[in-house]
Amino acid sequence: MRYEGSKYKIRSLKDTATLIREELKEKMPNCTWSVANPQGHRKLRFTLRSCDKEVRTDVNRKWYNINHYYMEDCKELNEYGKEIFMKAREIVNQYNMDDSDVMTDYFHVHFYEDYTVSDNFSIKTPKPLTKKDKKSDVFTTDFSNFDKDKVEIDIIKYSDKAIAVIGQTKPIKDILRSFGGKFNPHLTCGAGWVFSARKEKEIRQFFGA
Repeated sequence: MRYEGSKYKIRSLKDTATLIREELKEKMPNCTWSVANPQGHRKLRFTLRSCDKEVRTDVNRKWYNINHYYMEDCKELNEYGKEIFMKAREIVNQYNMDDSDVMTDYFHVHFYEDYTVSDNFSIKTPKPLTKKDKKSDVFTTDFSNFDKDKVEIDIIKYSDKAIAVIGQTKPIKDILRSFGGKFNPHLTCGAGWVFSARKEKEIRQFFGA
């Protein structure tokens, strides 16, 4: 098999769609996604219905069909939109497999992907904090007052597809989590946070490393 996602199992498309929908909701709380299986097609359609920021370059255009092979160069998406869709596809690909051979016109995948922006796309308005929220450890992505000189960390290449942030990471766990990191206490280099290698430039710029 040429590609098998880490969460791929033989299951119905309906069950796969449910799992992806739940993970998109968990991992991307700033977005609202619709995950549908068009009748009679081995395809899953991922429609972005709302987000905390604008993702389109032309807000008057209707029916955005995003080519998932060229998301980084998609002219219909602004920079934030590209980031949102590429993050979504990382999640989606965990549940897919591909044993196709284009040289012989043989195509075998768990599902084909279709990404769109809803015609009724809207900007999500953050809900005001309740008294309960204010007393709890509310997660925030506003780190404008963060002093990077107060922590000592190292950003290292962990594998061909991943980097790790190690060192004094406990005080900055919310920041690392906001970049999509996952904490792993059993790394070969010691406890730390693991990220996709695609995040390296963004993380180094933030921490000035």
